[in-house]
Amino acid sequence: MRSNPIITILVAFAAAIYAIVDVMMGYTGPLAIAAKWMGIGLVVASFVRPKAGLFILGVLCFYGDFYKKLAVVYGTASMQTVIEVLAINMAVVCAIIAGTLNKIFLNGRAPHKSVIMVWLLSLFISGLLMLTEGPLSGRAQLAVNGGLYLALAGVIGYQYPKPGESLAISRLHYLLGIPWVFVAVHQYFYGFADMDYVYARTNLSPVFSAQFFMENARVFGLAGSASAYGAVTLLLTYGLWRVFQPGTRKVGWLIGSGIYFIGLVVSTQRTSLLQPLIVLVVWRLFTHRSSTRAFYMVTVCGAVLLISLSNVLLNSLEPVDAVLRRITGDHGWAAQVVRVSTFADRLKGWTRLMKPESYSLFGTKQGYVQEVTFDDDDYAHDMINSVLMNHGVVGLLACIVVMVVAVRKTHAMVFQVKDERDRSTLAFILANLTINLLLTMMGGSNIHTVPINLIFATLAGHAVAILARHGTAATQAPAMPAQVAPRVMPWGMPDAVEPGWRRPFK
Repeated sequence: MRSNPIITILVAFAAAIYAIVDVMMGYTGPLAIAAKWMGIGLVVASFVRPKAGLFILGVLCFYGDFYKKLAVVYGTASMQTVIEVLAINMAVVCAIIAGTLNKIFLNGRAPHKSVIMVWLLSLFISGLLMLTEGPLSGRAQLAVNGGLYLALAGVIGYQYPKPGESLAISRLHYLLGIPWVFVAVHQYFYGFADMDYVYARTNLSPVFSAQFFMENARVFGLAGSASAYGAVTLLLTYGLWRVFQPGTRKVGWLIGSGIYFIGLVVSTQRTSLLQPLIVLVVWRLFTHRSSTRAFYMVTVCGAVLLISLSNVLLNSLEPVDAVLRRITGDHGWAAQVVRVSTFADRLKGWTRLMKPESYSLFGTKQGYVQEVTFDDDDYAHDMINSVLMNHGVVGLLACIVVMVVAVRKTHAMVFQVKDERDRSTLAFILANLTINLLLTMMGGSNIHTVPINLIFATLAGHAVAILARHGTAATQAPAMPAQVAPRVMPWGMPDAVEPGWRRPFK
């Protein structure tokens, strides 16, 4: 029985009228309600076409926070408005994962074990984050941003089995970040827009408001905060790496890297200025076994040395800052970049590691940063102290053992890859992840911040795709060479040669 097209048109028209009325008369304002209706279509599209969903998610992660500000300033300044806009990202992530699982069940192509391991790890991390303290909405957002996004690495590894195909996602991220830089440069020279001041006063995003009203506030472009603007560092590193890759359009990547370098300069983030160079150096080290071992030995020794000297370094910050201020003055780019007093938070936490009373068997459940001040003994700004305070020596040793095993296994898999270009790509991804994880351990975490978490998940997805491809090729039995029948001439002699015939490739 065929459906009547007139009925279909009337139903669609009625649904459109309802959506328009809902948008215009909704409590949270037209922009937030419009985002909700658009989100329904984006979620459906992401479920049906998970590959397209990955590109949709890229646009949402890079510009969702800017749209959120528009919805609040030109709509209703309420947390409900923020939730309606940002919930689209979470829904699209879930739709991409669900669509991929549905595709696995339908086409029967089993995922590689590396894909399954990433999904199990993502589920484990999400569960741990849901068990943390705080309101349910905050824990759910942390579980999605910090754990569920990692599952996208498995999605990329499954959806992009062909060599180099998944790099299109990173190219999209690279292009999406360029407008951030242009806006950040304008903010640096001409100040922030009125909309930014209005949104910051609502305090609907506490991190953004705290960074916005601090002394010498840093630029953030179109990102959700100055912390999220740190994604520019990852994009610059990626662009510089592509310059060194054979067969790439080096001029385009050089121009893009120049733009991102300008964006990094106006951000006045000292660590970020050095991070791309450090990652590229470590990338070259990770291509050889001996230099890889040397890197980890030097890193461990350097961390122990910094922790042991943390008290001396902390007491030296003010005298050093005074000397630098006499050279650079109190204002300007140089004064902000060379200011070392901002390292006090990290050094204060490291001094805690030198105190015997800081160590307990199963943790004290005290010392959260938001509950203490800088002058308190339990003040900390790093992941090591966080684990030590919440889970004790047992938890810290367990984390160290897991990390050592993971590092050894990961590097072993990288060196087993025969293709030189794929092995170099894996070394770069591993160098990028390693440096950022080390910075997170020693100085606080931004890995769960959007879109930094998406960029990391995409990089991990490239690695999973390479490992899955090589793992699948290794498990397949080598093809037997075809038996070629001897050339039989018309007179029946197989070794005879026809008149005028010449042996090829002689």
